[in-house]
Amino acid sequence: MDLEETTQREFIAEGRNGKVFQSRDKDGNDIAIKVVTEGGLLSISANYFFLGAPNAYNWNEDAILSAYYRRQVLAELVDYWFGSKLRVAKSLDTKWNEEFKGYEITTEYIDGRHASLHHPFSKQKEEELSDLIKNIMEPLQDRLIESGFDGLLWQAGKGIPAASANFMLEQSNGDENEWAWIDLESGLPAVAPLNPISFFSFYLLKSIKHKHPLFDDVDMDKLRAYIDENKEGLESKIDAGRYSILLGNIDSLEFHQKKWKSLRRAHRSITYRLKKDKISQKHANWYFEHPDKLHDAVWYGREIARLSWKAYSGLIADIPYEIDLRLTLFDYKKAASNVWRFISSGKYRSEVATNYVRSRINLWKERSQLEPEESDYLRSQLETETTSPYLTDLLFHAGLKFVDWGIVFASGTTYFKGITGPIESGLLALLGGPILRSTYTLGKIGYSKIKPNLGKEQSRLIALAVGMIPTFGNAAYPIQMIYSGSTEDRKLGEFLLYDSFSRAGEKIPVYGGRDTRTEHFFNHFPDLLVRNRQGLNSQSQ
Repeated sequence: MDLEETTQREFIAEGRNGKVFQSRDKDGNDIAIKVVTEGGLLSISANYFFLGAPNAYNWNEDAILSAYYRRQVLAELVDYWFGSKLRVAKSLDTKWNEEFKGYEITTEYIDGRHASLHHPFSKQKEEELSDLIKNIMEPLQDRLIESGFDGLLWQAGKGIPAASANFMLEQSNGDENEWAWIDLESGLPAVAPLNPISFFSFYLLKSIKHKHPLFDDVDMDKLRAYIDENKEGLESKIDAGRYSILLGNIDSLEFHQKKWKSLRRAHRSITYRLKKDKISQKHANWYFEHPDKLHDAVWYGREIARLSWKAYSGLIADIPYEIDLRLTLFDYKKAASNVWRFISSGKYRSEVATNYVRSRINLWKERSQLEPEESDYLRSQLETETTSPYLTDLLFHAGLKFVDWGIVFASGTTYFKGITGPIESGLLALLGGPILRSTYTLGKIGYSKIKPNLGKEQSRLIALAVGMIPTFGNAAYPIQMIYSGSTEDRKLGEFLLYDSFSRAGEKIPVYGGRDTRTEHFFNHFPDLLVRNRQGLNSQSQ
C-alpha cells in the first residue's frame, strides 16, 4: 500500500484519538487521512491501565493494519446488509507519520454532514437522528453480533451515546437517507458504556471470552462461519471475484489481529516507548529477550517510577509556580481598562457581543448545521436591532461573559493569595454571573419605569428570573425573546437557546462531544419552551 497524494493536506477535524486531514490522490479523488494520536490524559490513562499502553493504532503496525483490513471486510458486509442505505468509508492506505510519531490510515473522503441538530430551520430534518438510530445503528449492531465483530459494537453505539458522531449523512432522497460509517477505530477500550445493562449483558461477557477488555476485537471463527453460511447471498450481491477478495482480506485481518492481540502486556509498553524514541533498540531488545514475569516487573517498576516523577514534577510541584507566574504576568491594568470600556461604551459593548453571536452562527454553518441562506438570515437579524426590542439586552448579556470570567479569575486570585477562603471564593465564582445579569436587568426595568415616554414598556420579568440561575441564566434573553408577545421574529432567540444547550452536551467528557447523542439530548431541551410558546401563539390567534 503506497497511496500517492497530489495536493497538500488540509486539516479538517480533530477527534478524541486523531487528527483528520483532507487531500487528493493521483487520480484527483478526495481522500481523508486520519493520523492516530495518543489522545488526552483520560484516553492515555485508560488504555495504559486496561491494555498496557496508549492507543495501539498510534504505535502498533499490526493494529493499524488490522484496522485497514477490518474496514475492507466490513465495506463488503455493510453493502450486503444495507445496500445504498449505509456504506463504510473504505481504507486505502496506512503508513507511519514521522511528524506526529504515529500511524495514519487513509480512507475514502465522505462529503456529507452529521445528523441535524434542532434549530429554527430544521423542520424538514427532524427525523434524521431517529432514522440513524432506528434504521442504521441498531440493525448494524445486530449484524455485527451475528458476524463476530464484538468490539465494533462500541463504534456502532451499543450503550454509548458518543457513537452517533461516527456516521455522516451523504444524501437524502425523499424518505430514504444514505449514511456513511466514517470512524470504525476506537480510542478507548469498551469498559464504561453509559448503559449498565449493555455492560453486564454484552461487554463484560465478551471481554471474558476474548480474555481482555474489548478493543475492536473480531471473533474470527464466528466471522468465518458467518461468511460460509451466507456465501450464496454474498456472491449474488458482490459477485464471486469480490467474494474471493473478501476471503483474502479476512485472512489478513486474522493474521494481523492475532499478532497485535498476542503481544505481551509489558511488551506493548516497551514497543510504544521505542516507537516514540524514548528508549533505544538495545534497551528494548533486552526486555524482548527476557519474556518472563520478573523482567516484566522490572519494566513496570521503572514505568511506575517514571510516571510518578512525571506526575509530581509536571502536575503537582509546578502548579503553585504556574499559578503564581500567571498571576504575576496577568495584565490587570489592561483587563480593568477593557472591563470599563465594555461597561461605558455602547459601541464597544455591541461590537464584542455581536462578534460573539456571529461566531456561533458561523460555527454552525461550518458544521453544515445551518445552510448558507439560514446563517445569512440570522446574521441579518443580528445586525438589525429593530428585529427585537431585546436584542441589545441579549448582546449585553453575551458580553457580560467576559466580566463574569474576570470575576472567576479574581476569585481564584484572592483564594491563592490567601485573601478569601475556599467557600467565599467558590460563591463569588458561582454567583458572579447571576449578580451581574440581575443587576443589569433590574436596571433596565427601573429605567423603563423612570422614562415611560421612550416607547412601549417591555417586560423583562422572565429574563430577570432566568438570569438568577447560575450557568443556565445565560439563556435569559433568548427565552425572553421567545416568550415576549411583542417580539416580531424569534428565530435568533431560538437559535441562541438551542446553541446554548448544545454546548452543554458538547462539553461532557467521554459520553459527550459534537454530533453525539448527548449533544442531541441537550439540544432537545429548548423544544419544550419553543413549542409551548408556539402553542400559546396559536391559541391566542
